[in-house]
Amino acid sequence: MHLVLHIPELVSEILCHLSNVDRLHFGLTCGRIWSCSLPLIWVAVNGDAINALIPTELRVYDSKTHRSYIAIPRTAGSLGPFIPLLNYGTFVRHLSITDTVREPTHRGGHSVALETLVDAIHCITAYARPIPFLPRLESVSIILSAQSSVEPAIRLFSPSLKYLKVKAQLWQTVKPNKIVSLIENVTDCPNLIGLDMDISSIGFSRDVLDFALSKVISKLRHLRTLRCRGSTEFLMAANQCQALERLIIEGFEFRYEPTTLHGDAIPLFPALKALSINSIVPLAGSTVLSLLGAVSAPTLAELQLHVHGREVDTIEAISRLIADKWAGSLKKLYLQFDVTPPKEAVFGGIQPLLRCSRLESVLLRSGSRLNFPDEMYRALSLAWPNLSAFSIRSDPEKTNGPWTRWIPRATWQTLHALSQNCAKLRYICIPVNFDAFRGPDGEKTPSTSTSVRKLDACLSMCSHPRSTAERLRPLFPELRALCYQDACLREVREMLYLPAQCEEIDEQEMHCVRVTFPFSAAE
Repeated sequence: MHLVLHIPELVSEILCHLSNVDRLHFGLTCGRIWSCSLPLIWVAVNGDAINALIPTELRVYDSKTHRSYIAIPRTAGSLGPFIPLLNYGTFVRHLSITDTVREPTHRGGHSVALETLVDAIHCITAYARPIPFLPRLESVSIILSAQSSVEPAIRLFSPSLKYLKVKAQLWQTVKPNKIVSLIENVTDCPNLIGLDMDISSIGFSRDVLDFALSKVISKLRHLRTLRCRGSTEFLMAANQCQALERLIIEGFEFRYEPTTLHGDAIPLFPALKALSINSIVPLAGSTVLSLLGAVSAPTLAELQLHVHGREVDTIEAISRLIADKWAGSLKKLYLQFDVTPPKEAVFGGIQPLLRCSRLESVLLRSGSRLNFPDEMYRALSLAWPNLSAFSIRSDPEKTNGPWTRWIPRATWQTLHALSQNCAKLRYICIPVNFDAFRGPDGEKTPSTSTSVRKLDACLSMCSHPRSTAERLRPLFPELRALCYQDACLREVREMLYLPAQCEEIDEQEMHCVRVTFPFSAAE
């Protein structure tokens, strides 16, 4: 259904029926068609959605995504028709707030804050009764700018708040005292179980942030999900949250090993299910071994690490430790490593991971040359029968000499083994040995590219589209996406009835440990 109404007064008759509103998003933005900034309310409605681009036009239509946008001007008269939304929105549980600023242009423009979060709240409450859903809010998402003042908002939401996500604008400089003040107000939320502080881009002293975070985290004993920037001190403070299940640390800085005064390792995170440590500088192999050895969780399911090892056996030692501790529980693994000096057999170091029989998603990335024989593909396809996503990459820019010799090779036999042994496999990103592909006449195809793009089962193609399509169809009958730069792929797509174009797969979305909050769908 698509209905356009040009009479604003009729809006209230529609909004009064929205008693099943579950999510609300309002922010401050500026569009080219408007002469002033407008608070923007986002509403998800079961079945129908509402979208208004200007105050005099309301569009109601059936939406598969159940998303809607209502533009509200900052005047009492224009706000009146939307008051029923606030009065009837007693079922709202999830609120997303955006304090948007104009991003600097490439021509030397400046960032100009349009409004602040508190102004948006006052804009609504000044002409209507107090927002009825505030006492029932469970999750709030806030994007900060330099002018934001969110402490009053946190205090409003604190009684029932369970999940809080705070993100700093990348092009803004947020003062340390603003972040510290926000963090300190979080302690007023007694029921908080999820905290996502996406502030890794903030460039002030790490010591200031560590002190504030450690002070707050120690009071949030019920936290289950935590994402933030931090160091070893912060890690030890977070260990006081014994119920923590998901831990993501951005910009990690290792300072000392987590040990007691007697030299014994301190057990970390007994209930942890997902661990991701993203460090700007790759962690040394000994550091990774120390951290993983201290984690006492028996059922870790997701792990993401970036390792820098100077010993040849570093990766093998880490792989063996992972397999010894979590072979029966690990399902998602993202292991990025740089090993110096590079050795031909360096990829053999991951062989202990073949004991992790429940792995579903694996991403291996190295800055060194690799030797990953075809037999290894066959072995992992037998060891990981539940594999649904598999990616293996090497960075040629960090490899000395003819790096093409060290790219992991995939042949038709490899793809056949993956297809037979991994029935759930839908995403593959692996370099391919193009010389292994031959057309019907036996002519070799040129090996000018080693890039692999996307798979819902995707493969790198040769210059014989018909034979390629005929061989692909039985291997991957549910092939839905094929995305390569090869010129012949248009014909292959047509033969397999695939879309003409598709985006490359997002490895972060595929493999990385991610914090998922209830309000994520509203962003």
